[in-house]
Amino acid sequence: MFTSPRTAVLAALILSLGASFAVAEPSLKVGDKAPDLALGTWFKGEPVKEIKEGEVYIIECWATWCGPCITAIPHVTELQKKYADKKVTVIGVCVWDSADDEKVAAFVAKQGDKMDYRVAREHREDPTERAGTMAETWLKAAGRNGIPCSFIVDRSGKIAWIGHPMRMDGPLEKIVAGTFDAEKEAKVDAAITEAQTQYSSALRGKDWDAAMKALDMMAELRPEDAAGLVPARLNILALKGDADGARAIASKAIDGAKSEDDIRTLVGVASIMIRPGAARDMDVAQKAGEKAVELSKRKDGFALHTLARVHAAKDEKEKAIALYEEAIKGADDERLKRYLESELSKIKDE
Repeated sequence: MFTSPRTAVLAALILSLGASFAVAEPSLKVGDKAPDLALGTWFKGEPVKEIKEGEVYIIECWATWCGPCITAIPHVTELQKKYADKKVTVIGVCVWDSADDEKVAAFVAKQGDKMDYRVAREHREDPTERAGTMAETWLKAAGRNGIPCSFIVDRSGKIAWIGHPMRMDGPLEKIVAGTFDAEKEAKVDAAITEAQTQYSSALRGKDWDAAMKALDMMAELRPEDAAGLVPARLNILALKGDADGARAIASKAIDGAKSEDDIRTLVGVASIMIRPGAARDMDVAQKAGEKAVELSKRKDGFALHTLARVHAAKDEKEKAIALYEEAIKGADDERLKRYLESELSKIKDE
């Protein structure tokens, strides 16, 4: 999905908010046989060549530049330790990453015991390409356009669950115990895909009520993703020109944000509230941006980038420049770094 720096930024701002929106009918679904592993360089742990029946696998897709991925790493380690004697194997797969093997290896080494599971990068026919085979046969095939994204493969070798690694504790416990209802999960997954289709269609037709109804359906089907749908709801209210409604839902999201898991929601809120239109509210946008930066401990490039955009929109040039310089200094991904440098250059030239 991330084919350009701008696409990467927009995807992180809008699509990676805890609920991935399918762009096409997925060819890989819950209940399907897991695709073959296509792994290149191994950075940690004993290599795994194939998925074996009788064992459970967690395929955790991540990247060195992805803040939420890094946040999830210790939790994934906890799950590997918890189920180590239950024939559960976690494989962290580096995807959509332009960093070379040396930089990825250094990143993994720096994580130390926090990243205590097998780690590899996806196979790439061309080492200079950002996306490789796993991005194509697992993520894209499943209609997933954001990371982190985990796939749990059950003991029969089938995909049992797909979602955010911070939300897989319950499903994993049942899958390991053999009590997970994969058929029910498949129906929920299919229903969400249908709701996503209805949402996209409603947006194209500017049927705001229908779009909101589709979001309600998604939240009801998978309550753990409800918070991640806030920016989508806010977007609809902004498109309707409902300034009061937009301000209310944005303020509630800001007040309710408590951890790094909420950063993407805050980034989405800020990005929508600075858009020109009836619902624009620079004060609310700044509060969302500031809280995202605070919760990320100033280590999330997208959060810093978003707050910089707010200050730029408020003609506070010096503050915007300082934030961009901070984001660039901490950027690990070269393409993101170049994008941020380009945005900084534009502000300086104004």
